[in-house]
Amino acid sequence: MKKIALGLIVMFSSALCAAQGAQTPQEAELLSAQVAYSQALKKYNADGNRIPDIQVRLDNANRRLQEAQSDVQRAEQELAAARAAHSAADAELKAAGARLDAAWAASRGQ
Repeated sequence: MKKIALGLIVMFSSALCAAQGAQTPQEAELLSAQVAYSQALKKYNADGNRIPDIQVRLDNANRRLQEAQSDVQRAEQELAAARAAHSAADAELKAAGARLDAAWAASRGQ
């Protein structure tokens, strides 16, 4: 495709040189059309060259997103487990405190 584009640009440049002295409206339109085509081709190639880079960036961002979602899921599970363990420890602490209070009261004859 690039060889074809290069060939077309060379052909258009020679036509541009020849058409610089264009006198007829048809010749002026041909020159204008050639310039427009050349500009459109440059834009097409520039945009086409960006696509692979953008695709790689998108793929990398999607991979990082999946990793982040996995990290969030793991953190949520760890948090739930830590809260459950803390709740169990709280219940055990309250039971031990009640036992200590009862033993203290019994040792003081209350």
